[in-house]
Amino acid sequence: MRKRTVRLIIVLALVSIIGITVTQLYWVVTKYRQEKEEFERKTEKALQKVAEDILILNNNQSKIQQTTVRQLAGDYYVVNINDEINANVLEYYLKNEFFGIIRSSFSYAIYDCEGDRIVYRSALNEQGEKIDIVPRRDLPNYEHDNYYFSVYFPDKKADIISGMGAWIFSTVAVLIVLFSFVIIVYIVLRQERLSAIQKDFINNMTHEFKTPISTISISSDVLKNPNIIKTPERLASYATIIQEEALRLKNQVERVLQMAHLDRDDIKLKWEVVDAHEIIKNSIQNIQPTLHDKNAVINCTLAATNSNIMTDKLHLTNIVFNLLDNALKYSIENPEVRIFTSNTPTSLVISVIDNGIGIADEQRKKIFDKFYRVPTGNVHDVKGFGLGLNYVKIMMKNLKGNVDVESELGKGSKFTLTFPSI
Repeated sequence: MRKRTVRLIIVLALVSIIGITVTQLYWVVTKYRQEKEEFERKTEKALQKVAEDILILNNNQSKIQQTTVRQLAGDYYVVNINDEINANVLEYYLKNEFFGIIRSSFSYAIYDCEGDRIVYRSALNEQGEKIDIVPRRDLPNYEHDNYYFSVYFPDKKADIISGMGAWIFSTVAVLIVLFSFVIIVYIVLRQERLSAIQKDFINNMTHEFKTPISTISISSDVLKNPNIIKTPERLASYATIIQEEALRLKNQVERVLQMAHLDRDDIKLKWEVVDAHEIIKNSIQNIQPTLHDKNAVINCTLAATNSNIMTDKLHLTNIVFNLLDNALKYSIENPEVRIFTSNTPTSLVISVIDNGIGIADEQRKKIFDKFYRVPTGNVHDVKGFGLGLNYVKIMMKNLKGNVDVESELGKGSKFTLTFPSI
């Protein structure tokens, strides 16, 4: 199945699930709003009935028309009956009206309008048992100086939501499906990307190995010729070619094996005091053949007054060599590499600057990823497996250092290594 088809299917499935989720959330919100309105309607109706029952019990039916139920907040109601209220009677009527139609704990209080004070207060849970809830006290102003009572539902929202169990369950199920789908899509796309990277790596590795093997094969065929003994110069030349290509193959295999060890976290460090300037000079010496082939030059400004650091000599050498090798590989013509060292109060800083092709902003975040190589047109224009900078990043972390990169497309790059001072 083509990548385009797979991506189209993923997009359509994602749009469908998002649509279902949005629809589900809309109906949940709508259902909650309906349940809330129903709760408030039942509450007001029940409180009005409680007030009427109290007035009838007090033989003051004439005041029923004056009774008002005011909702001061979503969970707080005040009922003015302008008459005396017996706490036991109020509790009886509240229980009688609430239980069975409203599943929520509540507190209630009786107020004296004249003194603006609480005369009595109590609270009941949904089973009718007394509990401790502090009643609200934001009181309204009434013209009549008499008694009124308030009812407060502290768990109103939670109780409404708990009554929507099926809706909540279905919504959670949809969200879990959506989340799972997103994870699966991420894994599929990531595997697709890794597959493409690994395919590129295998193709590139085949090309990298094929060239020296072909050269060794040709040179070996020449050496089979008995007449080659008559020309010692040619014999030595082809023997040297075989030796160099074999060494090249060995270095490539070692680099791949080296990254395999890093993948297994099988990193054994030999900590010692190392002179970074000495490492830099040795690395430049080792890369001289490449400098000659590319007509390149390396300029050093080793200005650090303290170049000693506690590190692993072998890995530091590999790090510096990788940066120099990259600087030369990604330069079009007449490469010029500059190396600077300096000290800060707490660290040694090594900078490697080239005049190469540079790195675009979107590529700069990926250059330390395994197998990633900055595109240069033909995948084989630049030799390598895309492992060098990944190795540098991993080893700098293990050596308690840091690597940063600054680059501008077409204007070269600057890699900065920072090591703790000793």
